[in-house]
Amino acid sequence: MRNRIGIIAMLAAMLLPTSLKAQDVEARFAEDIQKNAEITAINCDFTQTRCVSVLASEVSKSGKFSFRRPGDISLDFNDGDFIHMSGENFEIRSDGRTSAVKVNSNPMLKELKRVLSSCMSGDVETIMAGFDTSVSETAKTYSLVLTPKNKRAGSMMKSMEMEFAKSDMSLNWMKMTEASDDYTKYTFTNKKFTR
Repeated sequence: MRNRIGIIAMLAAMLLPTSLKAQDVEARFAEDIQKNAEITAINCDFTQTRCVSVLASEVSKSGKFSFRRPGDISLDFNDGDFIHMSGENFEIRSDGRTSAVKVNSNPMLKELKRVLSSCMSGDVETIMAGFDTSVSETAKTYSLVLTPKNKRAGSMMKSMEMEFAKSDMSLNWMKMTEASDDYTKYTFTNKKFTR
């Protein structure tokens, strides 16, 4: 019996520092991302990379990204396509055809808009709401992995991964992986901020 208690105590002692370290990383991330609350606009270049299992290779295209408070987001591709999110509306132009939908009609679009707006504005509680989260860090970056708690959202989106630059807490990249393991990754460069 004493051996079992000793083994349990030793395991608990080994696991405790890891748990505390993870909490420390999450606390630092939460504090640092609040710096984005001062930002009113962001403009940058972006590259969208899509990986679809039926295709033999990734498909990439580039353009300009902009964010304006409170939550207007535009991805304008160099080929004329675009994705615009403002208020409750979502407008897409793809292959010369434009369509508009309500953000709330598509759970994945709704989560994308909510998480992107929250990242840009530094609202960590809203970023993590509805997700199981994991935060890790290197000397120069934080990495955040969000896994949906909601089964409906989880049936469409397996996870959302993000990397933030510690220097200014801007988003370096964001990857959304669907339940099928297809994914879309956005990489952001040449970032300019208005405070």
